Amino acid sequence: MLKIEEKVYNFITDKNMIKRGSRIVVALSGGADSVCLLEILSSLSKELDISLVAAHVNHSIRENAKRDEDFAREFSNKRNIPFYCLTEDVPKVANEEHLSLEEAGRKVRYEFFRKLKEETKSDLIAVAHHKNDRAETVIMNLSRGTSVKGLTGIQAKNDDIIRPLMCLTREEIEGYIQDKNLSFVTDETNLTEDYGRNIIRSSVLPKLEEVSEGALENIIRCADNLEVVEDYLSMMTERAYSAHVVKKDGSLTIRNEISYVHKAIRDRVILEALCEVAGRRKDIGKVQIDSVADLINAESGKRREFIYSLVAVRTAKGVVITTKENEEMALKSGQDYYLWDIASVKIDVERVLNGREIRVEMPGCELTFNAVSGKNKGEYPIKRYTKWINCDKIKCLCVRNIAPDDYIRIEGDKLKKIKDYLVDIKVPSAVRNKVVVLSDGDNKNEVLWVLSGRLGANAKVDENTKRIVEVSMEMR
Repeated sequence: MLKIEEKVYNFITDKNMIKRGSRIVVALSGGADSVCLLEILSSLSKELDISLVAAHVNHSIRENAKRDEDFAREFSNKRNIPFYCLTEDVPKVANEEHLSLEEAGRKVRYEFFRKLKEETKSDLIAVAHHKNDRAETVIMNLSRGTSVKGLTGIQAKNDDIIRPLMCLTREEIEGYIQDKNLSFVTDETNLTEDYGRNIIRSSVLPKLEEVSEGALENIIRCADNLEVVEDYLSMMTERAYSAHVVKKDGSLTIRNEISYVHKAIRDRVILEALCEVAGRRKDIGKVQIDSVADLINAESGKRREFIYSLVAVRTAKGVVITTKENEEMALKSGQDYYLWDIASVKIDVERVLNGREIRVEMPGCELTFNAVSGKNKGEYPIKRYTKWINCDKIKCLCVRNIAPDDYIRIEGDKLKKIKDYLVDIKVPSAVRNKVVVLSDGDNKNEVLWVLSGRLGANAKVDENTKRIVEVSMEMR
């Protein structure tokens, strides 16, 4: 066993990267790195007790793409390693899916690798990233602005993806290929500075080595240290997420208690919530996180809209992360009733009766409370958005969402649980907790009016009523 092969073997075993008896799909472009990877794994196959499958993608980008494919096939065949190839028009994929060539190529490759892994009943996918690649990624992420996770660079193992060469530098790989007299093909694009990574590879890292000898190894050491920090932050974020995020009907509520969590963890929780509802992570970052964080201390009803139709709304219980589609479906399914998460607002009846008009603003709606003089019973028409409340025995009104023990008076002493009433009128369970009511502020669980719905018997005005408050609901 050569020294480099022994180094890779020790790296694999130290990281518990491969279980004995595994079958591995090896990405083989034909370049020096992938040739080194397949050669080393082939040489170590008995010691590791593994079998290999070679996978090549012809991206249809360069004139020499067919040459690379033929080389990769021959290299695999000589080692009796099953070879599979996918030819894909990557420029077409990039154009159709609005991706860069680099993004489209990566998408095509990994979809092929995973499909091949399933078809060949393999356990892992091995790719040829090494120390230099990791350092380049750290610098690239740093220049773009990144989190701690971005500064850890490429990981040696990530789910079913393994990188056995992450213990080697590019120089060590080139030395191994030279010692074993291995052939490989050259990707001409790696020799130009057309891509940001190639600029870092050919210019930035060499300059850093001039400034500080051993810069590459120092960057890797820093990334290793930050990987430990990231593990700890991930663990704390998972705990905070479990404690403070509630999932229901496709939406997430980040509860008010998140305000007591350290910003470093709070912002990660917000990011995870946004990504979970969006179903993706791309382009979700600091701008969106800060906007949601601002809502934590905002008034109830404040909202923000983001990419991927994401919506964040401040409610009495916290910040709800949902989508416009979910929001519209909920509102449509309960469109005969006013639905929203709001903070409880109390109305002083005495102040209203003394001539003070009180207004309560809510999302898409405003309630106005005014005193009116006594009229005959028949002079109060039935209107959906205006109600006259008998306040002879009421000193305080409250605008709020329904509570578990709420009831509404049907007639006389006949009471009905508010949840049963909402079931009767077919308000979907998914939005019942968003129904807004006007209740007796002193007799806390008696509902006087389900906004835009039923008026409780105790609230109705008759010829003997002396204290009357008119409540007008104006939709906006």
